[in-house]
Amino acid sequence: MIVSCCINGEIVPGTQASIPVSDLGLLRGYAIFDFCRTAHGKPFLLEKHLVRFRRSAALMELPLNYTDEEITKLVYDTLEHSGLQEAGIRLLLTGGFTPDSFTFTEPTLIITAEHLALAPEKEVQTGVKLMSHTYLREMAEIKTTNYSEALRLRHQVKGQQAYDILYHHNGHILELTRSNFFIVKGQTIITPSDHILKGITRRTVLDLAATVYKVEERAVLWHELAEADEAFLTGTNKRLVPVAKVDDQQIGTGKPGKVTLHVYQLFREFEKNYQPGYSFA
Repeated sequence: MIVSCCINGEIVPGTQASIPVSDLGLLRGYAIFDFCRTAHGKPFLLEKHLVRFRRSAALMELPLNYTDEEITKLVYDTLEHSGLQEAGIRLLLTGGFTPDSFTFTEPTLIITAEHLALAPEKEVQTGVKLMSHTYLREMAEIKTTNYSEALRLRHQVKGQQAYDILYHHNGHILELTRSNFFIVKGQTIITPSDHILKGITRRTVLDLAATVYKVEERAVLWHELAEADEAFLTGTNKRLVPVAKVDDQQIGTGKPGKVTLHVYQLFREFEKNYQPGYSFA
């Protein structure tokens, strides 16, 4: 639930926030976003999310007429307005008002502070099941607001009692609807490198894991699922969640593996000691 919302610099309660129905983000799906969260009451890895947010805007040719420092200040102000101790933070840039449903004028910058739901510890201890689906996202490297395929399949996911969807295409494993995917072979951690949205948690996990394990960013073929000893997913509000099964294919022993749980602990320790680059407290 959105508690507070900042629209072009003006902060209001989430229940009072609105944009015109003539916004290109609504009429044409012309919008990008990024999502981060707090840790210990402060924005977590916001500076890295801003880099990706700005890159998405540039690739979509959406002008982002704010500096990183200005956006960061608005994030802190929105968090303060919300009164939330821990929150999800959404950055949204839409095409803005259009006079004729197509002509671009000025974009709209929206920042929200939302109630945060992190992956429960039970999922880390037991692992989750994924449902596979053939799909290659359009402009996968851009974090657009188009999640139509994931929403369309929501009933199938529920019917299969799956945690999420694992996309694959032409024999290549890609990503989940809102997370990145990893397999473990022995002491090597492997994750897809192309046709995916490269997550901030993904990058952080790779950097942390590389201090202990061999890591590979490369094409991951579908048949490698059967060869994997372990698998896990990463995401902003999921941190790291072990994967026990994909469809009817059990991964390794079907339980969270030692490498996965070790990397999870490395990430939790990093999160515990993290200090944001900006502070407006």
